[in-house]
Amino acid sequence: MADVQVLVLAAGRSSRFGSQKLLHPLTPSSSVLGETLSQLAILGTSVGVLCSPDNPGVIDLAKIFGCESLVFPEVSPGLGDSIAFGVSKTSPQQGWLVCLADMPWIKAATYAKIVARARGSAEQNSAIVAPQFQGQRGHPVFFGVNYRNSLERLTGDTGAKSILANHSAAVGFYELDDPGILRDVDVPSDIR
Repeated sequence: MADVQVLVLAAGRSSRFGSQKLLHPLTPSSSVLGETLSQLAILGTSVGVLCSPDNPGVIDLAKIFGCESLVFPEVSPGLGDSIAFGVSKTSPQQGWLVCLADMPWIKAATYAKIVARARGSAEQNSAIVAPQFQGQRGHPVFFGVNYRNSLERLTGDTGAKSILANHSAAVGFYELDDPGILRDVDVPSDIR
């Protein structure tokens, strides 16, 4: 059993992008999802990729990076549903690092620092750790195991914002020099 379970949310439709953005080339040798997974590889912990059954390319890429594919029964209706599904399928000792698959510019060191901060927290099981860049909250966010029930009840497309709002006093913001925590891919021009 892993102490920290990484959940990579990759079960969406990519409707604004016009095609499967996660498989779109980001560099000559890597796709959007490939870059995200390569940065997460530094953690050396269990990585689960939340994906839909109608996207075998995402499932194949997860396998290439040694990640577990957590296949949502259909196309996920929203980030909240994906998080709830991933949490229900995993049982880490300390908690979950919830990552967005379409944020390939987050540095590997950023992931490592957030996990180290969560592991070093005196209240690990109750910790929420969120990165900031110049005072603006970004991704990924760590949730301690005490939030399991709240995470499993999430639905819709707002992710875990309600948990962050309802437990704002528990959120440990971590200022990092990484603008990638704020930058995602929604449309093709985001890559250019």
